[in-house]
Amino acid sequence: MNVPVGSRGVVATRTVAENLAIIFLVGVHWHLQTPMYFFLCNLSFLDMWFTTAFVPKTLATFTSQSGAIPLAGCAAEMYFVSSLGCTEYFLLAAMAYDHYLWLQVRQGHRCGHDACPG
Repeated sequence: MNVPVGSRGVVATRTVAENLAIIFLVGVHWHLQTPMYFFLCNLSFLDMWFTTAFVPKTLATFTSQSGAIPLAGCAAEMYFVSSLGCTEYFLLAAMAYDHYLWLQVRQGHRCGHDACPG
């Protein structure tokens, strides 16, 4: 699919703006300051940095005549994308475990230990 370079920049800018909006809203509204929104805010922060780690260099590569990227630039981009991506995966795993614990606590409160099967 051949997407114009200008629209790629718009999509990246919109992604960063949406993540900043999520971080701002969680910080402003006191009823959103729960563990779920804490993780969501951190995920938005990581997603924002993940987007800014590779999009500018990608846009510069697409707009240049040669389309080549220097070895040092490639190594730096690869490091940041890999480390931010792995951090995002660990955060998603922590979010899944937090949700699992929340379900266990919720089911424990709904029915007593004697009434729950298993």
